[in-house]
Amino acid sequence: SQQNTFVGANAGNFTTTGSYNFASGYQALYSNTEGWLNTASGTVALYSNTTGGVNTASGCAALYYNTTASSNTAMGVGALFFNCYNVPTGCTAHNNTASGYEALHNNTTGQNNTALGRSSGYYNSTGSNNTFIGFSAGPDGGPVDLTNATAIGAYAVLSQSNTLILGVTGDNAIN
Repeated sequence: SQQNTFVGANAGNFTTTGSYNFASGYQALYSNTEGWLNTASGTVALYSNTTGGVNTASGCAALYYNTTASSNTAMGVGALFFNCYNVPTGCTAHNNTASGYEALHNNTTGQNNTALGRSSGYYNSTGSNNTFIGFSAGPDGGPVDLTNATAIGAYAVLSQSNTLILGVTGDNAIN
């Protein structure tokens, strides 16, 4: 490994050939072996990452279960927590952006998703190409596999793919 910086007990603990990584916090990037260009800041941020690269995790347990997926950004406690959960190799959960406490929390293999706001996209599991903006915006209950769905506004809830919801669900929503 080369050009890595690890600050905190067991940060970057198993890095062997991974390069250009930065980890700050207790066990941040703990399982990393070959991952490259990762930034982990916070207790157990990117904890399970082994070979994934170009990921940014900021907040306690952000991107915790990410193993091999790349190009994800998680900002907030538990954001993208289950990314790659039970998918130790070949995980396709790439290009996700989650900002907010537990945003995209249950995403496992979904890709190209954007979630902004506390618990936005919380129940998205395998869905891809979705946008969730606002407090608890996104699928209602999980796990959910929506594609090309957009929910904007606090509590804006979706239940089908290729749908746009603007505002709260019900008679006051714009579909």
